[in-house]
Amino acid sequence: MIAVLSAAVLLLTCGTSGADPRVQITPKDIGGPVTNEYGSIVLDGNNVVWKQNNSSIYSVHITSFDGTSDAVISGSSSWNFLPTTEGGEATWYGRDSSSNYQIWYYNGTSTVQVTSAASQQMTPVIDSGRIAYSANSGYGGLYLWDTTTPAGSLPGISLSTNVVLDKSWRADGGRIIWNDAPNYITVGGSNPYTLTKGYGPTNMPTGCETNLMLYNGSTSTAVLSFDPTYNSSVGYWYTTNPETRFVGDNVAYKKADGIHVYNITTLSDTTIPSTSSAALADLAYGKVAWKAGSGTSSEIWLYDISGSTTTQITSNSLTDSQPVLGDGFMVWYEKGSDGKYRLVGENLTTGAEFEFSSAIGLGTGTTAPSVWPSVDGLNVAWMASNNYVDYDLFVGTVPEPATLALMALGGVGLLARRRRGK
Repeated sequence: MIAVLSAAVLLLTCGTSGADPRVQITPKDIGGPVTNEYGSIVLDGNNVVWKQNNSSIYSVHITSFDGTSDAVISGSSSWNFLPTTEGGEATWYGRDSSSNYQIWYYNGTSTVQVTSAASQQMTPVIDSGRIAYSANSGYGGLYLWDTTTPAGSLPGISLSTNVVLDKSWRADGGRIIWNDAPNYITVGGSNPYTLTKGYGPTNMPTGCETNLMLYNGSTSTAVLSFDPTYNSSVGYWYTTNPETRFVGDNVAYKKADGIHVYNITTLSDTTIPSTSSAALADLAYGKVAWKAGSGTSSEIWLYDISGSTTTQITSNSLTDSQPVLGDGFMVWYEKGSDGKYRLVGENLTTGAEFEFSSAIGLGTGTTAPSVWPSVDGLNVAWMASNNYVDYDLFVGTVPEPATLALMALGGVGLLARRRRGK
């Protein structure tokens, strides 16, 4: 980590209204090229699991954070997607020799094909020695496989046959949540979330609610229920599939009235004020992050669950997006006045700002990367480019709060924080 931070220097930037001292952290390029799509980079401890953009293979790598070791773990699978990792192990879905998508598992030493089904097996998540994954796409079954049992055709237990897919399940601490719609009705098979039978906008179909389910390690229970939503442009009711995040006892989810935080132990449900137009981004370390607005009017916000306080993190005329929470800090993409995206951040205690001094951009830099940053503790991994042609895997470590503050003070002194509390 010292090597990554050794070139950190102070530089005045104008990312906010007025000149703030922003500590520059020099990152390290540890591999590539990275596939520019959601979920291509996952950081866990001292390992980064990522998807390489190599023609039509899209191999999966596990690389040490310091870049000293790298291994291709995807084996015989091809067209691999959405790797996840925990404790040096990893899982993803990729095509087998028959071009069916199957679940694959890397145990830290070798890779095995978990499923051997004729249908599509997709979107696995690994947690506490178990892998949750789906059968079919759009709408189907949710299964749970224990990594200590032999692999085979549809191994493990069935959690649901009615799961609303699109990555709607989350796992943490041996528990799993997902969106479940037991009485959905399709329209010609074209949209698995569409409800019909001629119901008008004021005649909501009954029995077509979506349940947020919780599996506690032995049993499944519905903890929340969401009514279907009417789409006036097409005249159909749609199954609700709220975006969710799940860490510890807290579930963050987005409804039309805003972002909510639901505690699965106390059963309390809190609506974060003024978030009806917000885009839920992250839940971690007892906080919720989101983006509100669009273009140069987009800003980053933060909600502290224990203190029930909302803080506006950015207040500028730049484009801010994709905030991710770390241990005492937050990072996000910022589109500068030069039209290029960079990865910037702020310590949430001291307000000290920092920037990873490797410009990020796609082509002309007009679009934020589809790959979100991945954070674990003080470490960050993301996709970046020095030439806007090849996009590699970069890593960096955020200094401890006291060190970061001293680095800023060593230049011109820490100026007034730009955040506005609310």
